[in-house]
Amino acid sequence: MTAILFIAILGVVLVAGAAGATYLAARAIGRNAKKQNEMVPGVRAEVPDNWFGSHEFEPRMHRRLQAALNGIRASAKDDLSLVETVVAAEQQALHLDRQLVACSHLPARLKQPVLADLEASVEKFENIAAQVIGRTSGISIPALSGELDALAQQLDLLEQARAEIDEIDRGGSTGTA
Repeated sequence: MTAILFIAILGVVLVAGAAGATYLAARAIGRNAKKQNEMVPGVRAEVPDNWFGSHEFEPRMHRRLQAALNGIRASAKDDLSLVETVVAAEQQALHLDRQLVACSHLPARLKQPVLADLEASVEKFENIAAQVIGRTSGISIPALSGELDALAQQLDLLEQARAEIDEIDRGGSTGTA
């Protein structure tokens, strides 16, 4: 009888231990997913948790932005003159990332034009990253800043367009005929 009781207690302990280990592993995976989704280290990602590993358009664009930004950061490690460029690139990447999140909430019938514009912006960001990384194109820091400013203007126009779409979707009018 004691042996049966011992085996039962041992079984409960083993099951509880396995459940605890599974819980801890799941929490570690969740923390890793949140950290992986961060565009800028230490800045909480605004992207949904289900974007980690997703093959949908917006999460893929998010990861492309991350990769380009990581390339810029890596190339700047040994070049202190690029510190301002990295900061500007991080801000633009965060702005673009917020646009991707906002776009993911649009109704499917309104998404396509916005997605096309966002993809073009991500491609432009990647091209800038390639210029920074390669440095063979001879792009100067002021020229890169100009490119980032142009990207910022393009993103502002996209944001205005999204606001107009939201207004139309709510049944209002934009004041244009």
